[in-house]
Amino acid sequence: MMVHYAINGSFLFGRRTGIQRYAEEIVKALDEVELNTPVVLVVSKKVQAVPKLKNIHVVHYGNLRGILWEQVCFAFYLIIFRAVAVNLCNVTPLLKPDGISVIHDVGYKANPQFFTNFYGRLSRVWHCLQYRFICRFSRRILTVSEFSRNEIVKYCQENASRIAIVPNGWQHFETIEPADAVMDKYPKLNKGEFFFTLGSVAKNKNFRWICEVARRNPQYHFAVSGSLNPKRLGERLAKLDNIHYLGYVKDEEAKTLMKNCKAFLFPSFYEGFGIPPLEALSCGARVIVSDAASLPEVCGRSAYYINPDDYNVDLSELLSKSVAPAEEALKRYSWKASVEVLKGVLNESQ
Repeated sequence: MMVHYAINGSFLFGRRTGIQRYAEEIVKALDEVELNTPVVLVVSKKVQAVPKLKNIHVVHYGNLRGILWEQVCFAFYLIIFRAVAVNLCNVTPLLKPDGISVIHDVGYKANPQFFTNFYGRLSRVWHCLQYRFICRFSRRILTVSEFSRNEIVKYCQENASRIAIVPNGWQHFETIEPADAVMDKYPKLNKGEFFFTLGSVAKNKNFRWICEVARRNPQYHFAVSGSLNPKRLGERLAKLDNIHYLGYVKDEEAKTLMKNCKAFLFPSFYEGFGIPPLEALSCGARVIVSDAASLPEVCGRSAYYINPDDYNVDLSELLSKSVAPAEEALKRYSWKASVEVLKGVLNESQ
């Protein structure tokens, strides 16, 4: 019997993050290739906006939202229609976990020190349970980098031969038109004279590095986008005059800020892949990343590297050094190439 694959459409809930971006772009790229087996995208009836697809049929099923839809409605769809799930966002339905699932990283297992408050501990328990079910029951595991594959082997005692690497791409950024008007909103951010970062208070993102470096370098301005609550990091750091909190910015605005910044900063402690540095490279920005986790693998010789624990970095001296052209890193990744790997996995798993 031919396998009927059902893509888990939970990534269409809420605001897009890197993982949701990955899922959407993989689905759109998969829609462009010829498949040997039926594939549908299953979404909640509560979801209105879905990607425009030519070949993958969209099925609206169930009236719940978020995790309840994924764990109940999507699971029942899989059971009733005897479908095999393709889960692209770290999570599988526990009632029907025998699908194909992407584990972007195992940060919840590798870094328990990052999850110390109630919500963090609860989230860690949930995700560690997900890792266990995915590794125990899935037909095949996918991940986004060699680093993440090694981490899954290390922390989940999984066989590396079961894990296929389906990386992120960056070509979606080529379709985005810069919103130049965003620069008028921030008169202190002069072209080529500020540092830009996509921020988060998640501990793995190492926002403290941005704050500490900004405090030591009052001559520079630092623009931080993202949904941040600076008070969680301490009032003294939050009130620095040379840090500008921009809040959530649209893709068009982010591209403009990347094109006009002195350098894009990404000092994370732990990343399974990290799309933003590639996005920044694709629009001509110089990129400063940490020398940790997957970032050296992804950025190669095209980025400037910092120790994420060292706040005494001379940014001007760092940027005076030579790095390889952005193309050296960019040519190694594309959604088209990634989906060819996924296509092979789907064909093998029939």
